[in-house]
Amino acid sequence: MVSFIGVLRVLFSTKSLVILVLEFITGVILGYACVKLIKYTLVFIVLLLLGIIFSILPPSSEIHILLRKLIELAIAVIAVLVALGNILSLCSLLAGFLVGVLVALIK
Repeated sequence: MVSFIGVLRVLFSTKSLVILVLEFITGVILGYACVKLIKYTLVFIVLLLLGIIFSILPPSSEIHILLRKLIELAIAVIAVLVALGNILSLCSLLAGFLVGVLVALIK
């Protein structure tokens, strides 16, 4: 039978704490990068749509193909984020991810 003190020793050992800190830092970097990527992608899509609306870009079949591919890409990214959410079950990584998202949104 595993004792409570034995579990605490494993949880608060040097290796465990280093792994916990590294997971948190990884989460911060991941969250920051995801928000920045989403921001720039949304800006690109908005500028593309404004260009089409104001006829700066001619409405050709190439633009429609590009938009269709961007929508498919957005759907794929959402699917990846949902899968990533299932993988991010570690509290430290999730907490770091949320901190990274907040830092990116504030900055």
